[in-house]
Amino acid sequence: MSVVATLLVSVVWTVVLLLAPAGAAVVWLAGLSALVLVITLLGRWPIIARPIAVEVVALGVIIGVVTLALTHVIAPPVLHAIPAWSVEFAALYGGEVAGTPLPLALTLALTCVVIVGEEVVWRGLALSALRQRMPEGLAIGASAVLYAACQLGFRRTLPAAAALVLGLVWGWLRVIAWRGGGLTAPIVAHAIWTLGVLWWWPLG
Repeated sequence: MSVVATLLVSVVWTVVLLLAPAGAAVVWLAGLSALVLVITLLGRWPIIARPIAVEVVALGVIIGVVTLALTHVIAPPVLHAIPAWSVEFAALYGGEVAGTPLPLALTLALTCVVIVGEEVVWRGLALSALRQRMPEGLAIGASAVLYAACQLGFRRTLPAAAALVLGLVWGWLRVIAWRGGGLTAPIVAHAIWTLGVLWWWPLG
């Protein structure tokens, strides 16, 4: 996938977020993610390596749990120090994401589709394209910035800030597991953090 194609997908992702009605972002993004996954599979791009190495899954679990725990330690003082982010957090996670009117099981399923879609786009296709044109560290940073910029489609800076930090972590995780696990480790870590923050171990 070329850098131009990566930028195009990122623009489309942002526009979908901007146009999605309140409480329906997960549905719209799941639809876009499904389309990305179909195109990726038709192109025979390896999303998850087979066989899946146990150590790769374990690494994803460890990083997912650590980032989730750190979020609970870091988020409260940060939200307290930045009142605007505290307001954004209440609006975003209280109503627009966790407050979706869909049944919980369906919301969780759609969220998992979005998680895989995000990993395929930014830690998979984007990072692969960027890694061919710049040093590995810069490629991780560039893909994280691109990922964070797309989250501005929520019309808030908090999701973008979180995406920048986590994008760096998941990008690093993708690179160190490059040869043995495809996107397995970042998908597992991403899923644990997202589902944890929103439902299993919610902030606030």
